Amino acid sequence: MRPGGRKHFSLTQKMPIGFFLTTRDHQHPEMKQADPLTTTPPDYLYWLASFPRSGNTWVRNIFFEVFGMESGTWDVNDKGRVHELDCFSKPMVKTHMLPSQLIHDSTDKKAIYLVRDGRDAMVSIAHHRSDIIAPGSDFIDNMRTAILAEKGSFFGGWSGNVERWLERADLVVRYEDLLADTQGTLEKIRLFLELPEADYEKLPRFEDMKQGMPRYGSRGAKFSAEERKAHSNRFFRRGKSGAWCDEMPQDLHDLFWSIHGDTMLKMGYRYDGEMESTLDPDLDWKVAQLMGQPLAAPSEKFKITIEANELFSHSSHGVNRHLAVLLKEFLHVQSNPDSRWDFQLFANGRVLPLIAAQDALENSFKDTSGGLPTCDPDRVAEKTGRQPSKGIFKLIEKGARRMKASLLINARLQPATGARQGLAPADHAATFVEGSGDNHVIHLTSPLHYAPFSKARSPIVVTLRQLPHQSSKVRLKDAEGTWNFALNKNATFITTSKAAGIEAARLAGDQMPPVSVIHEAPRRTRFHRKSNGDDRQSACKKYGIPGKTPFFFTYSSTDSANELKHTVRAFLKLVQKDPAANMLLVVGGAARSAGLDFQGFAGFNPDKVLLTGFIQDEDLPYLLSEALAFCHVSAVEKLDLSVLEALNCGTPVIHGNNPTLCGTVGDAGLPAPPSDSYELSLRMEKILTDEKLRLQLQKAALQRASRFSSRRMAKETLQCYLETLKRHHKP
Repeated sequence: MRPGGRKHFSLTQKMPIGFFLTTRDHQHPEMKQADPLTTTPPDYLYWLASFPRSGNTWVRNIFFEVFGMESGTWDVNDKGRVHELDCFSKPMVKTHMLPSQLIHDSTDKKAIYLVRDGRDAMVSIAHHRSDIIAPGSDFIDNMRTAILAEKGSFFGGWSGNVERWLERADLVVRYEDLLADTQGTLEKIRLFLELPEADYEKLPRFEDMKQGMPRYGSRGAKFSAEERKAHSNRFFRRGKSGAWCDEMPQDLHDLFWSIHGDTMLKMGYRYDGEMESTLDPDLDWKVAQLMGQPLAAPSEKFKITIEANELFSHSSHGVNRHLAVLLKEFLHVQSNPDSRWDFQLFANGRVLPLIAAQDALENSFKDTSGGLPTCDPDRVAEKTGRQPSKGIFKLIEKGARRMKASLLINARLQPATGARQGLAPADHAATFVEGSGDNHVIHLTSPLHYAPFSKARSPIVVTLRQLPHQSSKVRLKDAEGTWNFALNKNATFITTSKAAGIEAARLAGDQMPPVSVIHEAPRRTRFHRKSNGDDRQSACKKYGIPGKTPFFFTYSSTDSANELKHTVRAFLKLVQKDPAANMLLVVGGAARSAGLDFQGFAGFNPDKVLLTGFIQDEDLPYLLSEALAFCHVSAVEKLDLSVLEALNCGTPVIHGNNPTLCGTVGDAGLPAPPSDSYELSLRMEKILTDEKLRLQLQKAALQRASRFSSRRMAKETLQCYLETLKRHHKP
């Protein structure tokens, strides 16, 4: 019997189902430890998983004191050494590793995942390293390294660790809930594990562990009592939530949120530090189930048809990228067996269930920005007598593969013919057949494809990214047709900025239907700041950008030809001021396929303007993170998703001075008249020469980006559907 009177049993004794104890207290110190790779685990083995510094040591001590239940540790260090070789002789095994890295794991092994506000975990990791692991190391540097978790370090990073364990865990417990109601939360765990009654009189207080010598978290018996107590005092720091509020600098908080913000929201943690007690039943149903929060069965179902032609186009642009982000959120919503939402897509003249587009959502923008590569550079030289810029054709092979992927996607949309699917041309003029039933909403995500819905009786939602008078001459007729269609259908408008909504209301006057302002959002899992200099330089080298050369970055496309000309002219003015200055303008995308040729521009220097051709989607964050600034000088009242992607990478934006872009970028960039190359040149010069301003804008960019969330976008879109049904008197 150990002090306190709780008896410890061996695994060989007959115990209640699901309850195993060991006799490690009485093991000889020189006894050879078992190899976990060959040890047969007990029938009832429980995983206690978490990201580091999330309270698992506290929980292990609680289980030891309250239930008399020992636990081992299964973690492998950077040298491949197992933390505890005899860990599988214990009934519970603590781990920080990802589910795919576990041994002796199967679906019959119950797993509890302990999650903590990631910001508190970052602060605790930074202290743990500077106090214990690497005494004297810089606290702020430690925190930044943990936040970035580059190259899969820190057990996949906070959000990576959480997301993977949500797929494996059987029960999720928030550290904050355990703090607020320790006994109530433990009862939930006890019932889940089918454990006997607990002795809550032995429930250890955090302060007792901090000042004493707890079973787990203090040093071994070879250390003196004073050394063990001193270690415990450093190991168990504060035992409360919200420590990040006074220990995490604002810039690191925004860096953390730019990477992990979406997962934080999913787990109920808000940017302002508050915590949601009840999770969203549509978007967070999976987490709610794992936390044991009851979800009421829906009393009614809603059917949503989403026009999605752009998703299956071969190009990669704002509509395509935005739609893919939104539909991936909706895929999760519909994966709930009790979901009240039933989504279907209308694309290429055909209706298909949302789940059928899952592959397309993963592959719809493998490469990005600027249209398809034109043709072989030698053939161009043969026909024109000029050798094109070296960079422009670098990714022809990638583009060809992308075209092939596009054909395969379209093939999947065709009806089966015999043993294979046909490749018939898409029928964009096909009429949408509505079918019967109430609670049906049609959402036009690209208004130019409104024609098939002319006879629809269901309520219409139309996403407006720009107004008719802001469209190009080529698209003006279609834009006006969309506008008239929406007004005649009494459609609900979604605009991506407040300024666009106000302008739409002004144009429509008394005819104006309701407007919902729903901001688009970047994919934080990909578009976030990349701080590893070697990786950034490697991406630059891939596209012919000389190492350590400061550069401004912009995109080219047929829609931005005029703006790109002004950007190039502005940059050339800057070059003329100091021809020897070490700087570049990098133009992503196939500028020549957009009909652009800068050779005739005054002062044009081919060594200063680099045309990259296609840029792969996975490389963009590295280029954006390395760039001095992202240039988007559109005069159109339209928010391009690329601006939000740049902001989430912490990149300042030089942008057109229209209300939409000014309202979005705020103090994270410098506005200028889009057609005034002199003013644009001054903005570039400021960012190039004023390092203090540049760093200030970088910090502001990350803070600004925190406002835009794919989860929030999806939630507000679902709410828009409900309000539209209500307005049309649907139940």
